[in-house]
Amino acid sequence: MAPYGGRHLVHGGQLVGREGTWDGDIVMLEFPDLAGAQEWYESPGYQAILPLRSEHPTSSCADEGPRIVCSLS
Repeated sequence: MAPYGGRHLVHGGQLVGREGTWDGDIVMLEFPDLAGAQEWYESPGYQAILPLRSEHPTSSCADEGPRIVCSLS
């Protein structure tokens, strides 16, 4: 992530669910801008490790401006 200016805002940790069922981990990344987030996501380095996340039974990610939020369970 460093070449794209990214950093972890949240990476796992203990969650206290307020609504719904939380049975996995949350990862939130932040980049200087949306273009940096998209460049990182499409980079060969991330695409090589993407199966580590996408092979979870329930896995979803979304862009929220310069932030990427993923839920894994």
